[in-house]
Amino acid sequence: MAYNVLQLTPEGEGHVQFALGNITVELVTRYNYGAGVWSVDVLDARGNLLAGGLMLVPGVDLLKPYPDLSASIGGLLVVEAQTDAYLNPDNLGSTVQLLWFAPGEDVVFP
Repeated sequence: MAYNVLQLTPEGEGHVQFALGNITVELVTRYNYGAGVWSVDVLDARGNLLAGGLMLVPGVDLLKPYPDLSASIGGLLVVEAQTDAYLNPDNLGSTVQLLWFAPGEDVVFP
């Protein structure tokens, strides 16, 4: 099981581009203070929304509900170093990380 840690930061609304599989995508992260969770939008290189408002919930493949998208770019899995760290607006990229798995990889993390 190979994976890459995507470098994200907790600075307000973050915009970061990555080459995932054969596709360049932009991840737009934001913290929802009302709900107390981080979310991410996945856009293509032209800025078209591929999947939006995905809550960063630990242990969940964010792209599993999008089989066509996950078949082309792979899976995104949130992991946290401490329980409920994902609820904190300052933890993205440190105790809360987003992992990318290649298409066809088993998206499971202890």
